[in-house]
Amino acid sequence: MEFELATGNTYDFPGTGVKLEVQVGGGGYNEFTVTRQPYAPVAPTFQETAPRVLPVRVKMIATAIPALTATVSFDALSFGFSQPTNLTIYHRAQAGQGIFIAQPTDYNPVTHALRTTLTMNSTADEMGEFIFGYPDLPDLAFAPLLAKPKNYRGIQTHEVIAPSLAATGVVYTVNQQRPISLAWSPKGMARWYELEIATHQAFTTPTIAVPYQTAAYYLWSNALPNTTYFYRVKTWNDAGASGWSTGAFQTVAPAIQVTAPNGGEAWRRGVKNFIRWNDNLAENVVIDLYKAGAFLKSLNTNSSAGAYQWEAGLDLVPASDYSIKIRSATNAPVFDTSDATFSIIDAPTIIASSVTRLADGRVQFSLSATGAAQATVFGSTTLSLWEALGVVPIVNGTAVFTDESAASFTSRWYRLRVP
Repeated sequence: MEFELATGNTYDFPGTGVKLEVQVGGGGYNEFTVTRQPYAPVAPTFQETAPRVLPVRVKMIATAIPALTATVSFDALSFGFSQPTNLTIYHRAQAGQGIFIAQPTDYNPVTHALRTTLTMNSTADEMGEFIFGYPDLPDLAFAPLLAKPKNYRGIQTHEVIAPSLAATGVVYTVNQQRPISLAWSPKGMARWYELEIATHQAFTTPTIAVPYQTAAYYLWSNALPNTTYFYRVKTWNDAGASGWSTGAFQTVAPAIQVTAPNGGEAWRRGVKNFIRWNDNLAENVVIDLYKAGAFLKSLNTNSSAGAYQWEAGLDLVPASDYSIKIRSATNAPVFDTSDATFSIIDAPTIIASSVTRLADGRVQFSLSATGAAQATVFGSTTLSLWEALGVVPIVNGTAVFTDESAASFTSRWYRLRVP
């Protein structure tokens, strides 16, 4: 803090690295305070492209000085400026708000002073806030990053029907009866985007051509059915246009695809598992359980979310002929079923009374695996390392297993896995 600032005098503010040479202003009974703070300014705004701002700011407060013209010097060594010749001093009239204005800046390598001369007017005793910035890096125009084409639902959802490969990469399928959402993310600075959609890869006569769009997405509702579309997006900024990012999608009829259980699974009664599917629907789906090809019961009416956690009830008979059907709740012809049957089982067990050491040293035992089609037997001599000894078919819920290598061991442990 300094008192009685007067025209023609120079003032140092110890501990701040700031010096003030007063050209016009001051007078009697005044005081001037300089505060240096080691962090970037709050809510900075600029007239042009923002510079790379250093994490330091200087605030000045005056009492009884309505206006002041002065050369303000900042000691580059004290501030730790690594390239002071490239720095510009910025000033705004009030700390924490307003626009920073770039000031004419020079650097004296002899005195290590970064300087500017300006007139400051007191605003509620404030003489303003100073910061320092390097020029922003020049803009480069990078092609945007495309997201997966989806049907618009208003929220993020699971993937639609599995993609197929095409010459341009991955072609995603979307429901031809619903709006299509094309989205992308900028890479680097983006001022706006250009979008084209066409039915051919050359884009000579695009179906959709949007030369200017600031939003990083596009919703489209007029796609033709059973058609493959190609789309491309480029970024525009001060450097010009980027290259195109190109994707593709195919419009298809509403569809469902069951993925689990889809054949061969063995789910235990009383244990929860996930029924899973892909679809491109907006409406709910109904999940039905079948046994031996006949409808058994509906498990749930579920949102089109791609997964439903289900516990096989203890009222179900263990068997290997169950299947799942998932259908649209509003459009009955749209459905899919498991490709093959799955099993509902109880935990497999070794029948202890059946364990026998044969005359040649082999071990034989019976096992129970109700509802399963087959079981895998593992063996160990240490209870830490297990090896698969074989797979046995299950007939009427039971099987017999013979350990051909048991004669080589004095002790042996067994465990089962289905399937």
